[in-house]
Amino acid sequence: MHTVGRCFVVCLVIFLLTAAAFAQATKKSSSLCLLQALRREGVRTATFGTTALTDKTDVKVSVQFTHELSQEEIVAIEKTGVRFHRLHDRVIHFGAIYGARVPWEALDALAGRAAVARIESMWLPVRHAPLDVSVPEIHADTLWSLYDNNGRQITGKGVIIADFDTGIDVFHPLFWQTDGSSYEWIDDNGNGSFDPGIDGVDLNGNGQKDDGETLSFLDANIWDSSSQDIRELGFQTSVDWLYCDANDNATRDGGKNSGFAETDPTFGEQIFAVEDVNKNGKLDVGEHLIALKTSKVIATMNTDSIERLRGENLIDTEPDTNGHGTGVCGILGGGSPGLQKYVGVAPDAELVVANIYWDNDVDWVEYMAWAEEKGARVMLHEIGSWVSLFLDGSSLMETAIDEEAAKGIVQVVPAGNLGGARRHAHSEIGAKQTYDLTFKIPRLQQRIKAAYVTLLWKYQAAPPAISISKPNGRVKELNGNNKMVRLGSQAWAWSYLETSTRNTVKFDIVLQGGTFGVRPVKEGTWTIRIQNTSAAPLAIESYIADDATGWAGGTEFLKNVTDDGTIDFPATADSAITVASYSTRGIEAEVGGLSYFSSRGKRIDGASIMDIAAPGNFDVFTALSQYDYYFGRYSVPGSYTEFGGTSAAGPHVAGVAALLLQAFPAAGHDKIKQAIQEGARIDGFTGNCPNESWGYGKLDAEGALKWLQDNL
Repeated sequence: MHTVGRCFVVCLVIFLLTAAAFAQATKKSSSLCLLQALRREGVRTATFGTTALTDKTDVKVSVQFTHELSQEEIVAIEKTGVRFHRLHDRVIHFGAIYGARVPWEALDALAGRAAVARIESMWLPVRHAPLDVSVPEIHADTLWSLYDNNGRQITGKGVIIADFDTGIDVFHPLFWQTDGSSYEWIDDNGNGSFDPGIDGVDLNGNGQKDDGETLSFLDANIWDSSSQDIRELGFQTSVDWLYCDANDNATRDGGKNSGFAETDPTFGEQIFAVEDVNKNGKLDVGEHLIALKTSKVIATMNTDSIERLRGENLIDTEPDTNGHGTGVCGILGGGSPGLQKYVGVAPDAELVVANIYWDNDVDWVEYMAWAEEKGARVMLHEIGSWVSLFLDGSSLMETAIDEEAAKGIVQVVPAGNLGGARRHAHSEIGAKQTYDLTFKIPRLQQRIKAAYVTLLWKYQAAPPAISISKPNGRVKELNGNNKMVRLGSQAWAWSYLETSTRNTVKFDIVLQGGTFGVRPVKEGTWTIRIQNTSAAPLAIESYIADDATGWAGGTEFLKNVTDDGTIDFPATADSAITVASYSTRGIEAEVGGLSYFSSRGKRIDGASIMDIAAPGNFDVFTALSQYDYYFGRYSVPGSYTEFGGTSAAGPHVAGVAALLLQAFPAAGHDKIKQAIQEGARIDGFTGNCPNESWGYGKLDAEGALKWLQDNL
């Protein structure tokens, strides 16, 4: 794709040189400026997948004037080549808003007229709503109707994304390309509507339903954030899945246990998508079925480092019993535009997925190298931790992320979900002063058997003296010497002191119940006493976690709690594209507002590392693993669930990175990161950007593409 010149100088405003140019630029919508620029650079854009808009001699727009036009004004404007829309020879308008066709060469002159207030393109790319809110929100679908230099629509084609996660349900229909043959369906009873188990699919092309050609469907469940199934009963083309019930058992059979092999499309009885021509959500006579054929998943790796490859043994991929990875991959690239409702950001990207969750000692060196070997251009690290870490970018894994970024491989990491969790405290301790840091270990059904506290501060010559006391217990000194200290008969404490290469001092404390964790840790209020032995003030960042709960709901600090400084590892890597979360549906946060749980900056060393915010507020619908330990038990294969956290925001950014890399293959990590930053949107929620909550603002694929076009 060529670099765009003068048009984006106008569109982006910041490059304007004169007041007249500024006035003209603010009149034109961004999509119109984009079309204009792409046309000048010879980049093609399509609507309905076939007609190239920029090949036409004019463009359809809506124009807002400062007043309703007189007949004389209409005539004068039309002499320039503009043609207003008419109905029965009457110029159509809604007050001062008119529809028109404008020759490309007359567009700037029209914008320059004093009576013109605003011009917007009529072009609405991909009218179906993918992931039904979040993808249009970040304007990723706008890029789908643009073409790269190879004449392919920008949908992530040719780009491989690696997701380091809980695995993936490789059987889910969203992860199969609609690249199979097109088939007629047979209205066997002639009633003009689809009847599952009665009608058929004409696999052999003889115009009739034969044995083995019965057509049925999977009535997909759609679980919302309140665990309610909100599906509409009956076949819906955009969410349900047709399949050939070859053995007439009213069940969609699949997998090796049912006699299917790697070579069988969709690893079972054939699944189809519907070309719903009239967009009524139903399968009508004359509409075609498209067979799903090729998996979007190139390879998987399990926690035992066993690799499964497409075309060889991908069918043997271990189930995603957690469901997290399947949901993330659905956001990355599930479905096909125009065919399904819940379509991912980069639907034609391919995936490599490593299951990294079930062991705490998973070899990140191996899975990162594996993904690189598989050709991943984007790596999404769906992992987060905040205790026993320096959180200053100095760890080996963070360094490896930086090195991969230096190779040009885009590194995306969710910022974490510590907002509101009361798991971070900031303490200011005066010279020679003593401070009591208190935290609570609550009574839970799943009793806490280990708690973890990490204290971080900038290096100083005289380290503080640290001691601990359990509820109603004696104070015990902790020396940070890698030794266990008995806290009475029912608890032990371990501590360790070390300094990073970036002069961050870390003091780790691990609390265990009696007999080294067999018993629960004593519930109640604990106290860590910190005596500043220095003549200078001491600022300490404290973090806490436990073995029974996740991001929140367990151990917590009782004072000096703050959400600032909660970005977790490995989003703290220097090069990481660090991603916050905001709301698109208004669940527990105002629509457009930052998610309450979204972690905030700065890093421990004072560096501002938040980059971008994307949708992720428990309001993104995506693929549900049929093996999910909760919803999967109650769902048919091919179902969906509402998904959230910064874990959901991360794949939005990784998907946009794939779109940008298809358009600009030479762009590496640094340029993609800068494009995402510079192309971001700001509004009343973000405030002035960059800042520590939103980074540079809200993710905007269109804005990022325009920045790349103007800077590469």
